[in-house]
Amino acid sequence: MGEISAGSIMLFGYLSMALLAGVFIRSQFKIFQKYLIPGSIIAGFILLVIGPGFLSLVKAPLGDDADFLVFNLLTVIFIIIGLRGRSAEKGSRSEVLQSTALLTILRSFQLIVGILFTLVVVLLINPGLFRGFGSMLMLGQGFEPAIASYFGGSMEYELGFTGGQSIAFAFSAIGFLSAYLFGLAYIVLAKKWGFIVPVTGEGSVSVQTGVIGSGEEKKSAGLLTMHGQTVETFSVHLAVIGFAVLVLYGFLKVIALMMVHNFSPGVVIVTETLFGFNYLFALLAGMAVRGLLRLLKIDALIDRGILDRLLGVAVDFMVVAAIASIPLVITLANLWETLLLSLGGAGLTLLAVNLLMGRVCREKNIGRQAAMFGFLTGNISSSIALFRVLDPHLEDPFIGDLAYAGGLSFIAALPLFFFMNIPVFGGLIQLAAAAGLTLLYGGALFCAWYFLIYRRGRAGR
Repeated sequence: MGEISAGSIMLFGYLSMALLAGVFIRSQFKIFQKYLIPGSIIAGFILLVIGPGFLSLVKAPLGDDADFLVFNLLTVIFIIIGLRGRSAEKGSRSEVLQSTALLTILRSFQLIVGILFTLVVVLLINPGLFRGFGSMLMLGQGFEPAIASYFGGSMEYELGFTGGQSIAFAFSAIGFLSAYLFGLAYIVLAKKWGFIVPVTGEGSVSVQTGVIGSGEEKKSAGLLTMHGQTVETFSVHLAVIGFAVLVLYGFLKVIALMMVHNFSPGVVIVTETLFGFNYLFALLAGMAVRGLLRLLKIDALIDRGILDRLLGVAVDFMVVAAIASIPLVITLANLWETLLLSLGGAGLTLLAVNLLMGRVCREKNIGRQAAMFGFLTGNISSSIALFRVLDPHLEDPFIGDLAYAGGLSFIAALPLFFFMNIPVFGGLIQLAAAAGLTLLYGGALFCAWYFLIYRRGRAGR
């Protein structure tokens, strides 16, 4: 995991510097104001460019310290979402199932694209290309980097895939970069073409620049629930969040120790995957603590307005750290194949998201489409960053639904791990067979979702 160190303090300083620069740039340049690009995203790209990964103008510790910070801020974000609660909306369960189905179908699409790309390259250009190369698109972008690295390393050391682990890492890195660049471009174009409902008061100076002037009315940041003579209200809110973090990490540590000590060494990747879904467990932990406060009849200690402010702080710094820590490194092994498949695959994934959600599901919410794309090329952090462009306070329950769907879709996608291994032990026939099986599985999921969930839901409404 990591620990608080001098590097962590310096990282906070660099993130703060970049955030201030991002807010200033947003307030000065019309292009960012016109498309409502948040200052945190601008700040992330500033630090990415001037940081050690590119120009090296500043020596910000953007390695393990940044990853550690993003991991923990994601935990805090979903704990706060759980503490805020959500209204009992009809159809929320079907929304989770729909997101689960869409994630699995789109991962199947990524695997098919990768396999077909490999087949074409082997037939026309490079007969020696490793037959499992195409699975890197789904592994590196559709799943967490830890999973991609595990399978890439396994293929490298056991099956002779030269540079497999580095190639998997490159797909993950390019996927994260694509999530932000393609996702933001999609939002900008959608806004330009009138597919996005204007934000309330969008034409005002405060919304455009992001700065509320001295003469404008300022909204309350929240209500005090504690008397300052005893303890600060913000301290109580942070303490509740910290208690939930302690409970969550204690639970995950116990589970991890049980798995490592009672199962084979190969279960380590399962443990890492479990920690990769920290955001899902954090959401449940937040909801559990909220339920406990209600049970003890002390839930009045928590104010929604202050939780919103704390959520905004966590999201801002998480976005800056997540973007700034994207590794701008790519292996020379299968360089052009990696670049072409990763960038082309990300573009095709965005097109598939648009067709499946916009045309089939008739989901006109561009923010939801962008968040789904961010999840399928990066992870939940890029989903939040893109979604927040159009929903600054994360009021829409879609991000919470996506957290549940992330865990469920991993289970639903388990057959894909079997299909992707078929080409590794054979030739062109196996490549075609893997593509066919993946297509059948994805098609079956689509039919099951469309007829059993989507159409029934529409009929009910």
